[in-house]
Amino acid sequence: MYTVLLLIIKFICITLVIIMVSDILRFILLTFISFLLALTFNNFYARRSHYVSNYDTLSRRLVLITFWLTILIILSQQQIIFKTISYKNFLFLVLALILTFSTRSLFIFYFYFELCLIPIFLNIVGWGYQPERLKASMFIFFYTLFASLPLLFLIFNIVGWGITLKLRLLQVITLKSTNSILVLFILCIAFLVKFPIYSVHLWLPKAHVEAPVIGSIVLAGVLLKLGGYGIIRVRPLIISGVIVKIFLSLSVLGGGLLGLICIIQSDIKVVIAYSSVVHMALVISGVISLSLWGIEGSIIIIIAHGVCSSGIFTGANIIYERRGSRRYYFNMGYLNIIPLFSSFWFILLVANFGGPFTYNLLGEIILILNLYLLSPLAILGILLLSFFSAAYSLILYRSTQQGQLLSISKELNPLSINESLVLVSHCWPLIVLPVFLVNTF
Repeated sequence: MYTVLLLIIKFICITLVIIMVSDILRFILLTFISFLLALTFNNFYARRSHYVSNYDTLSRRLVLITFWLTILIILSQQQIIFKTISYKNFLFLVLALILTFSTRSLFIFYFYFELCLIPIFLNIVGWGYQPERLKASMFIFFYTLFASLPLLFLIFNIVGWGITLKLRLLQVITLKSTNSILVLFILCIAFLVKFPIYSVHLWLPKAHVEAPVIGSIVLAGVLLKLGGYGIIRVRPLIISGVIVKIFLSLSVLGGGLLGLICIIQSDIKVVIAYSSVVHMALVISGVISLSLWGIEGSIIIIIAHGVCSSGIFTGANIIYERRGSRRYYFNMGYLNIIPLFSSFWFILLVANFGGPFTYNLLGEIILILNLYLLSPLAILGILLLSFFSAAYSLILYRSTQQGQLLSISKELNPLSINESLVLVSHCWPLIVLPVFLVNTF
């Protein structure tokens, strides 16, 4: 707990310094922090030891990305955050996320795991865009409630079996008591709803569309990663069986179908929301495959998608602020007016579908190889998923950057210094991290 408090104090100091310094110093600070972030991630892969010994490092990586995205959110939305009462809700969410990634007990992890939903619920209800935000908040509340409550009773049963709740000690325990379809289903579904997996994904697009930009960035960048983090933590309790194979098949095929849905959508935020579910399908297949390659690839995608999706939602907010609409039809021709934004937008969208020289590509290659080794037939679903993912990403770029401006469109202002710094800080890690990881493979 002392370490967590020290991290929070350091984070507050860094945030205040970044807000108060000039634009040039702010750029230097953000660049230096991104460089340190890459070195920290490289340290994780430099340790060629058993996966059990890297658990603490996994927590540190997720805490770091939480700090990183929080600083970028405050930098881009400081006028909105500090002028409304929402900043208290936002800081409470950040604190809950840090505590979730820092705990060592399964029960305390479950407590903070569910606590993170309260700020998001309030964020959607209080600062959502449309009256449908009440429906969206009810979706996220009931989906997570009915999936997570059985997990609480299962944790009590684990205590009754005489098994420790210390997450580190769980790694050396082999359970025969979990060789039950019901127990495996409860363990998996509580975290798969948070990803979410196909068939229980309806709450995510509604939450993204109705949430303000702060909620969307945190939801896509960090909160969706709680499901993967939770499954990795309880991985020793999951035994390969019929339920695991069903979830594996459902995630791959569902990801391909949702990729097709993204192609026919015309709302920028809806496309980005569904694309998060598509990419989480790969992470799910890697995490529940119970193989070391699957875990390593999933961790890479978790980090890469956290940065990439946050940057895309930031870009979508920049588009919305200038045109007042999220429709393709009203958002054409940015390449002619703001070419700098088009460059950042292109890098983020290329990284979104695992383009060349990006951190996402490294994780997707590992996960595809892992799935092929598990089941050669799974490669068909991966082909669909990868094709549609590239298709809707390129369509999103073409529909917003090319074409002619509408005569009724507002005058487009160039990117501000803050917006440019935030976009650069989202693009840096996606390109720099693979360079630091080349010597580990």
